[in-house]
Amino acid sequence: MRENISRKDITNELKEAVADYLVKRVFAEVTTEAVEKIQSANLARNPLPGGKCHPKPITDPDKSYCCEDEKALLAYYRENDRLEREAGLKPDTMKLDYCPALVARTEQTEAEWRLVDEMARILESGYKPGKFNNLLMCEPNGKGLERRQEFIDCVVGLVLSLDK
Repeated sequence: MRENISRKDITNELKEAVADYLVKRVFAEVTTEAVEKIQSANLARNPLPGGKCHPKPITDPDKSYCCEDEKALLAYYRENDRLEREAGLKPDTMKLDYCPALVARTEQTEAEWRLVDEMARILESGYKPGKFNNLLMCEPNGKGLERRQEFIDCVVGLVLSLDK
């Protein structure tokens, strides 16, 4: 695997992958913040009934999965859907059970994969697409996500610094 990278090694594909990642990351962060605000306000007005994993009324969107009352949960999803569409966060084509924040984060993850794959190719790692990402994720002691993010941050910094 190559260890030295110069300005000439930075391909247009890598530049595009970095740009795409940065746009999708910002979009995912902004969308997630707006969706969480809507869902939290919805639950503050109408808490979901608790369940086995959370016996108290649910006011935290991250605990909504604990609700065992399907009618209440469907009402919550429908109200979120209405409010998210009203706020312009959810397009008309998006299904009821899709969350704009989760869709945006999925698109960010896909952009990350592209960035990692392109850098692995430049490094002549010998890994097929997706495999270098897996290698980063397999860090011992549960540090895979951190290691992967460090790699992505390094690639972004490299491209931004060498592309001046």
